[in-house]
Amino acid sequence: MTFDLQPDDQIIPKGQQIAMMIFSSDRDFTLWSPPGTELTVDLDATSVTLPVVGGSEGLTKAIQESP
Repeated sequence: MTFDLQPDDQIIPKGQQIAMMIFSSDRDFTLWSPPGTELTVDLDATSVTLPVVGGSEGLTKAIQESP
């Protein structure tokens, strides 16, 4: 399954982690599971692509130590 997410600009400080929460908020077009339902994601068969503004040069600049 492939789906697009809503864009959101973030600056993640060095040493911090990125988390992803999967949930549904569309009351009209979503199947609602009973409270307490557990969902699993096969992480071995999952990938996430996060674009970096400025490409590899922007990434290098963002993670460099400040003087």
